[in-house]
Amino acid sequence: MGKEELIGRILAATPDQIKAVERALSGEKTAEVTDTRLLTFSEAARRMLVSRQTIWRMVKEGRLPTVETRPDRYRVPAAALTAFVNRAA
Repeated sequence: MGKEELIGRILAATPDQIKAVERALSGEKTAEVTDTRLLTFSEAARRMLVSRQTIWRMVKEGRLPTVETRPDRYRVPAAALTAFVNRAA
């Protein structure tokens, strides 16, 4: 990736991505994403000790991201649950 493309991607980055770049450039250790599993809403609810409806509301409010695996089939990345819990702590 060339410098121009890199700069373009930084300019288009989300605030969270910008913060991650800042941490990396400052030498701060960044968390590695090791859990790449995609969880059903029921599995996510069990992990968070909440109802499936609560997970659905969190997704609808934009508090949890999802991945569309097939048309109208969504999963929650396990790493997103970990990040959510870490932000809340």
